[in-house]
Parts: sequence; C-alpha cells; structure tokens
Amino acid sequence: MSHRFPPLRTQAEMLHKDRAHGRTMLVPTAVDLTLFAALVLVIALALI
Repeated sequence: MSHRFPPLRTQAEMLHKDRAHGRTMLVPTAVDLTLFAALVLVIALALI
C-alpha cells in the first residue's frame, strides 16, 4: 500500500527548502493556518 503514496519529506529537507526561500519557519504551515483561522473567528465573534 505504501507504493500508492509518495514518500513523505523529512524535516531536514523541509528546513533546507525553507532556507532556500530565505526564511525560517518556526511553526508548521498547518499550525499557522489554524491559528489564523482561530484569530479570524475570535474577531468575527467580537464584532457580533
């Protein structure tokens, strides 16, 4: 079953890719998007 899915990138490869873009990611993108969505929800509730 593992042949159906591409191999996952290691953390070292992801860090190397981020350094190539000239920035360091302190948190994974999924966590960053989750925090952003939570912030938008809190602001929306505050405006109601």
